[in-house]
Amino acid sequence: MLLSGYQYSAIVSEYLNGPLNFTWSAGCEGPDVIFGGGAEQFIAGPGSPNGTDFYKAFQAKGYNVVYDETGLKATDDKTKTLGIFSVSNMAKWYISSSVRYFVK
Repeated sequence: MLLSGYQYSAIVSEYLNGPLNFTWSAGCEGPDVIFGGGAEQFIAGPGSPNGTDFYKAFQAKGYNVVYDETGLKATDDKTKTLGIFSVSNMAKWYISSSVRYFVK
């Protein structure tokens, strides 16, 4: 899914705080794993909603924050994890039974 710039703020906030008018099931407090791109939305500064450091905000909610393969491999599979691996959109691989191709 491609997102235009004005949607990033709402999406990052929903990942952190949950969607409005929604209650998680008993025992669930939001997503356990969030992987993607868009580091400029998470780093404190002009690209981040309200200049917020969302890396720190996710850490405060119990997420292990990783930035690369090394951090990902060191992550415990019982720990909630936020992995933001690129600025802007992440490149994607599409695999079908007959074709494999790279889209950026």
